[in-house]
Amino acid sequence: MSSFSYYHRFELIPRLLDFPIPSNLHPIVENEFMNPFRFLKIDKKLMVNWDSLTIDDSKIISLLNDANSKNPIIRKWSTYTLVQLHEFNLLRKAMVTKLGKTLWSQLDEFGLPVHTDYYKFAFLGLPHPKNIDPISLLKKFIKSSPFPIQKNSTERGVAITGGYVPLCDEIVGASKYFQWLEDEIIIMLQRLVEWWDADKTFLKRNTKESRFTSIPDEFSLRFSKLVNVLVKVIAPALNQETESKVKDVMRRLLSELKDYGIPSLRAETACIHIYPDTKREIIGRIECNLASSELEDVIDGLDAIIVVFRKSKPPVNDIDMSKLLCVLGQLVRLRRKTGLPSALNTVAVLIKKNPSIFDKDFEVLILKGLKDIAEDTDLVHGSDDLDFASKLEIRQEAASLSYLLFKNYSKQNKRIPESIITWEVICRSESEFAEIRNQWPIEDRNCAEERGT
Repeated sequence: MSSFSYYHRFELIPRLLDFPIPSNLHPIVENEFMNPFRFLKIDKKLMVNWDSLTIDDSKIISLLNDANSKNPIIRKWSTYTLVQLHEFNLLRKAMVTKLGKTLWSQLDEFGLPVHTDYYKFAFLGLPHPKNIDPISLLKKFIKSSPFPIQKNSTERGVAITGGYVPLCDEIVGASKYFQWLEDEIIIMLQRLVEWWDADKTFLKRNTKESRFTSIPDEFSLRFSKLVNVLVKVIAPALNQETESKVKDVMRRLLSELKDYGIPSLRAETACIHIYPDTKREIIGRIECNLASSELEDVIDGLDAIIVVFRKSKPPVNDIDMSKLLCVLGQLVRLRRKTGLPSALNTVAVLIKKNPSIFDKDFEVLILKGLKDIAEDTDLVHGSDDLDFASKLEIRQEAASLSYLLFKNYSKQNKRIPESIITWEVICRSESEFAEIRNQWPIEDRNCAEERGT
């Protein structure tokens, strides 16, 4: 699917609706038969310029009927398809109302939709019957659900889940839709600390561990989800006036996360407004992390930069922000292999949030880096220091960033720099991989051809 242009993918939707719904699959093989809509990624901003598709009402009604099925496999498949059609604005108003009733036709003990392939927080942004209050139901679910405290588990051994902690994902996802009250935040923090205190001993290394499964690695991944909650939910709700006892608990947690080797610089960065005395040290550590040869450190540093620039009121002054941008720009300019794809993505995230950060000094570094990356990652004549997979990954992120910059220059009626034109030509090349070409949507590629570039 990724080899098709966005518009071609959009045109495929009626044909994708003809896929039969598997109904009698064994759980072991269920994931081998995926709904094709799971692979349908479309930039919705581009859809405003396209003619709408006509979907036969009979197909929608059939999906709605299937979504009411008592067979979980059929319901999951149908509800996923219907929600995707809704998000692509392909359902009439009457069908949207029916979708809301259908989603909420089968509920769990908390009154939330069950047998779907969506997190519970997703239903805060989807249609629902007027007599239902999704936020209060989700709050009840989160407050009543325990964190996965291994110490309290009656199961033998430790399940290797890859750090799967759905409750943390629910809490972070719900933060897009509502804010918790201060007393609720304090209780949540206490619960997180209880989890940390109970299970942090599992982070200790044992020389006799299996080469294939690592209990410390598993708990490091689990606690990374705890860090996500601190960054997205807990830290924004606290401030310098927060009760001292609560701030002390938070400070201890941050300190211990660091001491136990959990990548948590982004959490400390999110708390600068609570502990302004930590600002200088944290900025210095971000700079050190970006210079590290360890990928984990670089990623943590990049995440911390995103936290700084995403705050409505930045916790650091303009000079510090310029320093951080300079370090980030140098990472791209020098094409440091460790974390380069993530660095390119971070630049794109920051510019999307605030295009004004792309000042002259930062611009020079990024444009020079993009120019050299185009040469280094050429799949035939590029650098021998990069393997094929690395070249493709870096090239894809560079193409995506270049397109974003192209759009920004165009909106401002500025001349398109040569390095961006180079990437435009790359993305128009029929010899280029589709994953690269698709970073430059076909509409803008056609515009480029009309300019004769």
